[in-house]
Amino acid sequence: MSVDKIKNIILEKMFNIIDFKKMNYLFSGHISLNDFIMQVSLEVLKDNMYESYQTKSLRQWLIDYNKELEYQSFKRTIKYTNYYKTHLIQELEYKFSENKIQELKGLELADMSTIDKRIEGYRLNEFHFMQLDNINKYELLKTIISKKICYVKKVKNAKFVELYNEIDKYYFNLKQEDVTQKRIKNMIDFYEIEKIIQLK
Repeated sequence: MSVDKIKNIILEKMFNIIDFKKMNYLFSGHISLNDFIMQVSLEVLKDNMYESYQTKSLRQWLIDYNKELEYQSFKRTIKYTNYYKTHLIQELEYKFSENKIQELKGLELADMSTIDKRIEGYRLNEFHFMQLDNINKYELLKTIISKKICYVKKVKNAKFVELYNEIDKYYFNLKQEDVTQKRIKNMIDFYEIEKIIQLK
């Protein structure tokens, strides 16, 4: 499905529930209608790509990427992100008086309540594994997720510049890809990192 077709479907759905005259006032000038549609289109594209990728166990991904020795490090990163994800879920549930927040895409927590589930381990697609790998590699992401970035005593200015330059180089390399499929994948990777930074 083309991006234009996705945009038209979104517009049609919106027009069915919102008066056209009120459409431009919907976001109080914070975001344009076109930007909103592009945002939703990207989310649809991202979800479709997520679902199209094969899932594997964390251990299998590490074998595929020759990172077997980093298994415990990745497990700690998963626990780390789950800790802050749980706090975000609780905050959203409180603000919106809704107890199904954790069912939303991106906020699901893996069920590790039984021995069988723990033996099976975490199931990840390639995007999820790549995001964990990025959090492991780029300290700036951890300082943002934990909100340490807000405190100059915890992250000195010189250290921040060093961490920022690391991830800026990664961004630059993402943009250099000239194969269409990989560019789309890299665009979503870039978007997911930016979303973490902006949300926090």
